[in-house]
Amino acid sequence: MYQFLYGYPPFNASTPYEIFENILNMNISWEKDDPPSPEALDLMKSLMNPDPEVLLSSFYFIQIK
Repeated sequence: MYQFLYGYPPFNASTPYEIFENILNMNISWEKDDPPSPEALDLMKSLMNPDPEVLLSSFYFIQIK
């Protein structure tokens, strides 16, 4: 979602290890000049939520049909 909005990955770093650490810690440098809308930010955070009870996924959408 982030890459779709901004054109580059959200977890930038100089080494693969640092990228991995950024992913695990959800360390994202949000654009200060072009911040995501509150709705986009909420969606991205919902997609990254580590709690399986809260995590948005295709399974969630299948269950509510």
